[in-house]
Amino acid sequence: MSLLTPLRELLVGYKLILASGSPQRKQLMEQVGFQFTVQPSPFNEERVSKNVDLYSEYLKVVAKGKALEVAKLHIDSKEPVIVIGADTIIVLDDEIIGKPHLPRIAKKTLRKLSGKQHWVHTGVAIMVTGGQFSDGGPARSLIREAYFESRTLVQMCNMCDEMIESYVATGEPLDKAGAYGIQGIGAVLVQYVKGEYSNVVGLPLNDLTKELVDFLTVLKTTNR
Repeated sequence: MSLLTPLRELLVGYKLILASGSPQRKQLMEQVGFQFTVQPSPFNEERVSKNVDLYSEYLKVVAKGKALEVAKLHIDSKEPVIVIGADTIIVLDDEIIGKPHLPRIAKKTLRKLSGKQHWVHTGVAIMVTGGQFSDGGPARSLIREAYFESRTLVQMCNMCDEMIESYVATGEPLDKAGAYGIQGIGAVLVQYVKGEYSNVVGLPLNDLTKELVDFLTVLKTTNR
């Protein structure tokens, strides 16, 4: 599958890296034809406090942290490298709902979400390094970056305890923000979505494509 123009032409000459070990993000990028490699970021998001006044700030710190840790590994690359880092959170009543990891927490989270609306936010950081985008000195550094955030409204169905117990027993919700995966069995828990569906999966493809086009156009204009 081939990526659509104009992004396909703008990416010529760049190495593209997804700084994420998420199979969902990998599948989304493959679905629309991105040619890229996967390099999970060593950034530890668990060390970033969720007790912030603005959850957007938390999201920005994590997404940029993921991208930066991978980008720093490529500052000496002879070819320019674009790194994409992303993080997705669920927000219910101004509370960040993370990954449950444990079955009892997953059950508690699903009971909170049952029958309610919540927002899914994904922060995406784009960084470029290597090639002509390093300063050439002994402290070669990143000189370009962009960041954006996408959000989608999700309405969950009313879930009885039997349904919750059955879903958690599948193991699917344990590593998912909000304790459900809309791309899997968790789809039956979702009544409707307002906004970009792929954002709920973990990467807003429409917004990412637009932001990459803008970002690469600026790079092309300023580095002639």
